[in-house]
Amino acid sequence: MGLLSIVQAQKMNIQPTAQVYYFTNQAVKNVQNISRHWDIIGRDMEVNFFTIADVVTTEIFALPKQLELVQKMSNGRLIPLGKTENTLYPLFADMMGVTTLTTDNEQYNCHDAPLEINGYLEDGAEYSVIQVIGTGLKTILMQDSNGILIANKDYITYQNPNFISMKIKSNLFASGIWKLSALVTAGGCQITVRQKTSIGMILGFSSSNNDDNGATQVLSQRSTSGSNPIYSLIKTTGGLTPTNLELQIVNRKRYDQPQSYSNSTITPRDANYCTYNFVTESLVVPKNELVTLTVSGFDSGKLVLHRIFYYYQHLPADPSVCHGGQVDQFGRCVCPERYTGEYCWDRICRPPATPSYGMCCCPPATYGDFCEHDLIFPINNTSVSVVPIETTTKFAQQHLSLLIIVFTVSYYIERFFD
Repeated sequence: MGLLSIVQAQKMNIQPTAQVYYFTNQAVKNVQNISRHWDIIGRDMEVNFFTIADVVTTEIFALPKQLELVQKMSNGRLIPLGKTENTLYPLFADMMGVTTLTTDNEQYNCHDAPLEINGYLEDGAEYSVIQVIGTGLKTILMQDSNGILIANKDYITYQNPNFISMKIKSNLFASGIWKLSALVTAGGCQITVRQKTSIGMILGFSSSNNDDNGATQVLSQRSTSGSNPIYSLIKTTGGLTPTNLELQIVNRKRYDQPQSYSNSTITPRDANYCTYNFVTESLVVPKNELVTLTVSGFDSGKLVLHRIFYYYQHLPADPSVCHGGQVDQFGRCVCPERYTGEYCWDRICRPPATPSYGMCCCPPATYGDFCEHDLIFPINNTSVSVVPIETTTKFAQQHLSLLIIVFTVSYYIERFFD
């Protein structure tokens, strides 16, 4: 099935955010590709990849390029499996509870020198899941924001020679900016931090800072010009205030070397009238295949928010993903009549019909793709007869002849009585 299975899973997504678990062999170097539309992964879909050891591959990032991109743009995980696992239950238990990605760093050489990073653990979370991958993990060190060293072996919930998952309750150590490091026997490594928190955040994009209808993807990716400024709309819960949005350019050949492109100040909006209660200053998103947006916030010097979002931009930019194939100057899809939505695939149903799974659910006595037609009932009859429609010439000729005969008989009857 390849990428097609991911597209189909996205169509069946009922309750966001949905998690997809995709198992693949490390020996797989390429997957079946499909049409242009595969590269748009919704923000309510998280695709996690399990790579099963083939006993030959030693590089831990052994994932086909197409799947690697899907993993990044959906904020998913890469988890290498060995040959000795008896159960994956502890791993799934950790993965299904977390709701946000706060740290994601990798290094392509972790055997000559360790990967040393800042780990961001938000205040107020219920617990954190720290995962480290690398070929032959040797040393993992963790230090909280107060400088206290953490014995990671006490919090390991799942491990194999190339992967470790740790679950730490937030009341055990000081939140904030931690120090994390990893050393391996060969190749690269990656450290991620995810947290279970009640603080939600949604990002949207618009051409106006007064707009309250944000696109879920970077809308300027489909614009003919790369210089049109847009705005990022932000919705947060819990009363926390984000203060900065950093945009980074990611080179798909070197995920370990993102380049900081810009920083934007975030200002509040009137929460009584706006769904998105914050907005950034204008920003230009470069025409780069993959970019990262990181939203952060501090309260009295204490870290309260640090969220990472990956966004893919199809290059070269074109409107083929839009139903109707047209875009405006900012790259927003121009919808055909009776269609709406970010990609113009949502039907505008005639009230009181309601949309469901891309179709209009029509009330009694209406029909049509948009419920735009009414059934007409005879005045002196309570039933409606439905006659099958035939489009053949023979059928049309028969009924035309019948109509002429009826009209002729009616004409002579009227002349007779006159």
